[in-house]
Amino acid sequence: MGYTHYWKYENNISATSWNTFLREMRVALGIFDPHGTLLAGGDGKGHAVLDLDIVMFNGKGEDRFESMVLYPEDPNTFEFCKTGRRPYDTFVVATLMLAKKNGILKSWSSDGEDEDMVEGKKLFNEILRAMRNAVNFTSGGYHKLIDVKTSKNKPKMVAKVLYNCLNENGWTRKKTFVALAKTVNNRNDAGHGYCASTIAWHTGTGRFERRYTNGKTWFRLTDEGRKYATERGIL
Repeated sequence: MGYTHYWKYENNISATSWNTFLREMRVALGIFDPHGTLLAGGDGKGHAVLDLDIVMFNGKGEDRFESMVLYPEDPNTFEFCKTGRRPYDTFVVATLMLAKKNGILKSWSSDGEDEDMVEGKKLFNEILRAMRNAVNFTSGGYHKLIDVKTSKNKPKMVAKVLYNCLNENGWTRKKTFVALAKTVNNRNDAGHGYCASTIAWHTGTGRFERRYTNGKTWFRLTDEGRKYATERGIL
């Protein structure tokens, strides 16, 4: 059958488990393919799909092979994916490990040897480290993490985690926005906390936009902001 991965679903997959899996998959996508050059949709074109009712991706262009597809409920079919050891195989292995960790899969196996899955396991561990950094943000440790003077790697990792933890449309609330904005704009002195002057300074750069929905304010990176951050290796 060729180099193939197999899996079995859990009997009852909760919505909480699937949503947690999706959040971690967005982080994984940002770490593995930040510029969108390795992964595509099921047909090898477009973008990987991380949605409420399906996760689907393939290698991009000539590096595509078979689609990797997961659902939030057991489809009662024999599930497998042949990757031909193409570059996206690393992401397939990490995806299966995340799915098992979050209670989506009961088990998974592979035709490959341990050495075939080294990179996938490395990616999985990097995702876990990134998620721990994200927890530090939400528990109040973000100021230390985004201090660009303390580490060359932390700001880049934290910005990437924040950006990919956002909802699928890229919109986020005020606390995450300010932490991300300070990292992208390389400024910790543009006001304090989440006050109006801080928000005005960051949105005034043109790298962020805001909208009002149901009485709440939301923010996201503009195309200019994504380009700016990517060129500087932040995202």
